[in-house]
Amino acid sequence: MTAFLLIQCIYLGISSWYTSPVPPDSTIFYEFITVRPVDALVFMARSGYRPELFDVNNFAGAVLLAFPSDSTSIVWAASILEEPFQCEMTPLLVEYGDSCTVPEVEFVKDTPLLLDAFLRRVQHIISTGDEPGEQEKLVEAVCASWVYIPDATKALSLEVLGKLGVDITGDLSIEELERAGIRAAARYFSELGRVQTFNTSGNETPLERIYLASCSPPQEAALMLSDPLWAVRYNAVTACDPALLEPMLDDSTPYVVLAAAIARRDAGYPDGAAKLSEISLMTGPVGHMAAKELGASDSILLMELMIHQEPGRRAAAQTAWLSDSLPVDSLMEEAWLLDPYWLVPVSWAWYLVDISDFIHAETVLQDILSHRESYTDPETIDEYAVILRSRLESGEEEESVENFIWTQYEFPYDIEISIHDTVTIRTDAGDLTIVLWDDTAPIACSSFLNLAESGFYDGIRFHRVIPGFVAQAGCPEGVGTEGPGYILPNERSPSHFGRGVLGMADAGLNTAGSQFFIMLDDHGRLDGRYTAFGRVINTEFLDEITVGTTINEVVRSIE
Repeated sequence: MTAFLLIQCIYLGISSWYTSPVPPDSTIFYEFITVRPVDALVFMARSGYRPELFDVNNFAGAVLLAFPSDSTSIVWAASILEEPFQCEMTPLLVEYGDSCTVPEVEFVKDTPLLLDAFLRRVQHIISTGDEPGEQEKLVEAVCASWVYIPDATKALSLEVLGKLGVDITGDLSIEELERAGIRAAARYFSELGRVQTFNTSGNETPLERIYLASCSPPQEAALMLSDPLWAVRYNAVTACDPALLEPMLDDSTPYVVLAAAIARRDAGYPDGAAKLSEISLMTGPVGHMAAKELGASDSILLMELMIHQEPGRRAAAQTAWLSDSLPVDSLMEEAWLLDPYWLVPVSWAWYLVDISDFIHAETVLQDILSHRESYTDPETIDEYAVILRSRLESGEEEESVENFIWTQYEFPYDIEISIHDTVTIRTDAGDLTIVLWDDTAPIACSSFLNLAESGFYDGIRFHRVIPGFVAQAGCPEGVGTEGPGYILPNERSPSHFGRGVLGMADAGLNTAGSQFFIMLDDHGRLDGRYTAFGRVINTEFLDEITVGTTINEVVRSIE
């Protein structure tokens, strides 16, 4: 087959599926299957498309025999298509096979990777929002196999059990848990919300210090308030006695100051409330967060913030006002309905529905729709109108329409495949060099490159950073609700969400846009759910990213 026809097949098999209501032509798709069988199987798994009368199970089996080096992608695709291979006691089929049984200890003793594979399977189950069964048997298998499994599997065990909230300290001693490494053990206790002291050397890595600060008792957390890394100080603030946090109100990182101010305010210290008022006037996401923390005693300041030049600040002030059930008169309502930022009028209508003031909500919704063209995002107004209408009529929220439409995607850019791009995200925290996975997620990569080259990301700040989890950016308003004006489908894959991996943020399947996140540690529970589309090569700057860190520009280079 000529290169031109192959490219045509790929485009018809991938991009046209998202932009046209007509599935790929079966004749061309069968030719695509012949030339690129692994890619065709993966495409069917992602899109849900199957040629008429096509036997996926036999096809997947034949592809697996022909391309054993691609076995992970093949077996994963078959499981997504609900045609999994018959499970055998091999790690790959334990993870993606047709049964979900905790491996017996005698099998794990001979093949420790079986338990590793089953733990990843549990993470896949968690990623779908389901609760894995046989948890008691899983705990028994982990504890009975502890002396046989490698440290990496011990760490994965603690990662999974911590996410499930399962405490195994009654079965294994702290010393035994520490054999998984201080990073894994401290993370485990952080997940459980338990205080635990560890023997440390003073040479702990940044991630180890981040988790230690989170699970340390207050007196030990106080010793970490001077750590050079902001994320350690931030976690120490949350674990420390508020009485000791007055100096942290002058920390060099505003996000740490915010945490200290909230802790001091909640403990009854006036300086905490005063600092929150001060921070609420700062530009950017930290200011938005501080504004949401204000209350009835800050009503005059909130009214000033509701006419702030930053749309995100106006929305945050409105949220604080409504959260404290402060009175809304006709002038305030009129100002909200005339606010060009779509989130402000929609939030008012949503609030009215939440408090069951349906008649008023109906009037407000009609007013919003009559002014839809005056708002920043009329299409989003339309989407929320559908959801609000459903709630008004039935009292229940209807699932967002994007969640079950695969054929209405139109992109203002060309989809590029297998170009192997690298980009540099230049930030206040350092320059991040990223390899984009064009083969894994061509639509997401093409969108990211298009937005980068248009200057979309220039000046945007990271608005969500959870130490040891993710750093998220890409919202023009810094509040986590905005996008580029179009939506992207999920491009799921068996790629692992390890430290440094880039993923597309979304509000549900097939709702991604411009927002992306960077993994700050390994979190396999995201595997198979979110679109992974690249990896940061130089991870030494990741832990320096904080809420408010600015993306100065994104520069593309082609290898």
